[in-house]
Amino acid sequence: MAGRIPEETIEDIRHRADLVDVIGSYGPLKQRGSDYWACCPFHKEKTPSFKVSATRQTYYCFGCKKSGNVFSFLMEQENVDFVGAVRMLAQRVGVRIPEPEAYGGEAGDGNAAWQKKEKLLALHQDVTRWYQQKLGEGVGTGARQYLDSRKLPGDAIQTFGLGYAPNAWDEVIRWGETRNYPLDLLVTAGLVSSRDEGPRQRHYDRFRDRLMFPIWDELGRVVGFSGRILTPDSKAPKYVNTPETPLFHKGRLLYGLHMARQAFKDMGYALVCEGQIDVIACHRAGLINAVAPQGTAFTEEQCRMLKRFTQNITLAFDADEAGAKAVMKSIGIAHGQGLTVKVVVLPEGDDPDSILSRGGNQALMDAMGQAQEAMTYVFEMAAVTHDINSPQGKSAIVRSVLEVVATLTDTVTRATYCQWLSQRLALPEQAIFDGLNQILNAQQRATRRGSRNFRRSSQPRQHGHAAAPPQPQQGGGSPDAPRATPAGGHEPQYEDRNDYGAPDDEPPGAPTPPPFAMPLSLADQAELTLLDLAIHHGFLAHELVDRLPPESVSGTPIGKALNQVIACAAQGEWSEAADQLTGDLQLASNPHIARILVETNFGRFDPEHTEEKRRLEMESVLQKAMEDCLNQLSRDRLEQRTRTVQMALVSETDPEKVRQLQTEFMQLVREKQQMQTPLL
Repeated sequence: MAGRIPEETIEDIRHRADLVDVIGSYGPLKQRGSDYWACCPFHKEKTPSFKVSATRQTYYCFGCKKSGNVFSFLMEQENVDFVGAVRMLAQRVGVRIPEPEAYGGEAGDGNAAWQKKEKLLALHQDVTRWYQQKLGEGVGTGARQYLDSRKLPGDAIQTFGLGYAPNAWDEVIRWGETRNYPLDLLVTAGLVSSRDEGPRQRHYDRFRDRLMFPIWDELGRVVGFSGRILTPDSKAPKYVNTPETPLFHKGRLLYGLHMARQAFKDMGYALVCEGQIDVIACHRAGLINAVAPQGTAFTEEQCRMLKRFTQNITLAFDADEAGAKAVMKSIGIAHGQGLTVKVVVLPEGDDPDSILSRGGNQALMDAMGQAQEAMTYVFEMAAVTHDINSPQGKSAIVRSVLEVVATLTDTVTRATYCQWLSQRLALPEQAIFDGLNQILNAQQRATRRGSRNFRRSSQPRQHGHAAAPPQPQQGGGSPDAPRATPAGGHEPQYEDRNDYGAPDDEPPGAPTPPPFAMPLSLADQAELTLLDLAIHHGFLAHELVDRLPPESVSGTPIGKALNQVIACAAQGEWSEAADQLTGDLQLASNPHIARILVETNFGRFDPEHTEEKRRLEMESVLQKAMEDCLNQLSRDRLEQRTRTVQMALVSETDPEKVRQLQTEFMQLVREKQQMQTPLL
């Protein structure tokens, strides 16, 4: 049963899991801002209404209203109970659940998918040792000679678990038979391939006469292999990788991540190289923060993995045309995930391994220490390609740089680079901003075309997120596209709204309940709005510590969630509040709370990232919203107490008690008269 799995184990599993990765393994997710959208996996729909919050680790469907955290998603998707979901997730993130007998339970829990992955992990660990053994035997002589030619020492070979796949068609198949690994498991693992030969299938080893690199997940478990060819004149591919399997998803793996992730924090950044040999070279030189994409371009999923550990990456790809193109693409992808990027420009024809072999550790460290800002790299690459002294050349350079500037998520950073570019090219700032606006407008039109049906039919109105009515712009462009300004950021769009940024004909501050949800009372709306404010704005949560005693909050799920956030603020752990709510399955599954966790109703008010004048205005608006909610709760408490006193007066016969109740009743009436009518 669920209670028989230790709570600390469940918490460990939840903290290690990434809801975006889990849901993404069932179908494509499309990022919009900091959130992700998809067609709901729980009901049929043609346009996406299923929202996943990466920061809150919650999901919410605006169509069927399903919501929750990573456990509830697996329970619904896989049709398993809570224990089954915990076990599946434990296998995914590498947490060992104590055996039932260790904590008084019974054996027998689990599911087939979890058990199959356990067998695959055991197989990969076993075959890794076998490949390593073959490297040391006579059949591995050629592989050892190759490693000697690359000056790869024995300790590095052992650390990175290198091995050798014999030059035979069925060595792994016969080895599997001796180890009782069925053929279908070898095929599932990608170790064995098959092809039709007449009426029967022929099976053969996928990796033959290759130097084998084990590929680990971030927890250090072997999930696949990359095999490098050893025959220089062969027409076969230089590298053969494990195909997509239940364990191996190349777009979500970074070679060496389990070794490097601790160094990200110590060294302040992640060093992203092009291949396994380059990563090994960097680690040998002391650059233990090096990782590499696995057989594919740098992906959004890989960026999100790195973002868990660091905000900064340095790209160190090969100094050739393909490497330069990969750098340009990777910069845009990393910027889109909010990462800060630098680029190492290696000498032409060099890579980290060749620099290490020729000059030693210090030479490689010096080369990697010459990283430049991504935008400087983009500018210099464009200046090499185009004539910086001609109008046409300047225009091409501006376009090349601005296409990368447009991938930045922070508007102030965008504005700063526009000013920087105008100075580098001696061009008016407004010309640069106009160029950026053209790119942003084009992106906005493309996004609008792809999501028009979704906005019209699937997503309810978002109070506090609605854009201002479009204003005419000079110089063309889409009237409702975000407009870059020299001051940084988009033009403010809430002056024509009421104090809370909601349309004037809608109640400000009061969150819109999901369609088909039970309507909320005014007091419930006030508590839900306070919950929204407290989760997303720490200065308000800390103020509520002194102004909203726990006993004055209702015992509803919304009230419990609000008290939990205030308690976190009181203990100096406000930043953990949303995470704690997400971990509470009962609260996170409440549609009102889930909606607040994934999207605040005051999203257009972000004082922490706004210039001082606007910051003070925004804080004042948020403060007023909180005051109105507190007034509503006070009024509700007065109403409840007044009704209680009235009922007591009807039944009370003791003259002294009647006088006391009458006095209290008159005092309550005066207090109600003194209170202003709330705006909720």
